[in-house]
Amino acid sequence: MSELPGYSPYGVPPPEPSSSTTSLATSFAASSLAAPTTPLSSNTPATLPALPPPFFPQPEPRDSLCGHIQTISLSDMQHDYYRITRVTPTTYSMSLTTNDTPLYRIEVDTHPAADPAIQVFDLFDPLPLATARIPPAVAASTSCTRDPAGDNPKWRPLLLRPHTYINHSTLPIIVIPGMAPIERTVRWQHTTKNSANLELWLQEPLFAAGATYETAEPRNMLLARYGITGMGFTADRVMEIRRGGGREFELGIVVQAFAVLEADRRRKAKKGK
Repeated sequence: MSELPGYSPYGVPPPEPSSSTTSLATSFAASSLAAPTTPLSSNTPATLPALPPPFFPQPEPRDSLCGHIQTISLSDMQHDYYRITRVTPTTYSMSLTTNDTPLYRIEVDTHPAADPAIQVFDLFDPLPLATARIPPAVAASTSCTRDPAGDNPKWRPLLLRPHTYINHSTLPIIVIPGMAPIERTVRWQHTTKNSANLELWLQEPLFAAGATYETAEPRNMLLARYGITGMGFTADRVMEIRRGGGREFELGIVVQAFAVLEADRRRKAKKGK
């Protein structure tokens, strides 16, 4: 009896002819599962197809626990230096001392009724990043580094004491990288009674102090300076800001420094000096 096309004496249909439309994934799976084609009599070991590379990249060697992630804190005692340039009688630009490209604009309104008196702007945003209000336009001096032109500004007291040349305020400071900022009391003071140079000091140590803590103020409690002098140089338009405290902390330093200087100018103008 002649066999009909497609007929199988075992009752199983013959395999379908291969098609050129087979997917790449199916072809790869079939080839990877196929038995080695080396004859059994051969002494050459079977060669398996190469496997694809692992999905996850191999870890790079680390030289510290955090690996390639870099963090910086106030404890590292690293600083940025900014040059303050007077553009007009009431406008200043702020740039790095290593790069003349302006980063921020500072507006100082010298009129007694001006409110706010100090504003810090990004070069590409018409809304201020930080502002300060000082008498006589208001009863008490304050500064704001969070949403000053919005619906929920955060105002902080700025206690200006012209007779002692020491001014107190609070600033949001990131003490440990990655954690929320905390309010810390700071103190603005002139380097000398007749100097326009300012220094910003922490009132209390950055971390809890042990029993061996000295009463003398160490260098690590100095957060910022505006106007720096040293052996053989004077940089009265340079601002030093310690890194790691956060952007609000740095904006607060800038706006409060100008508020202190403008309050001093108004006090001297009132006395006719």
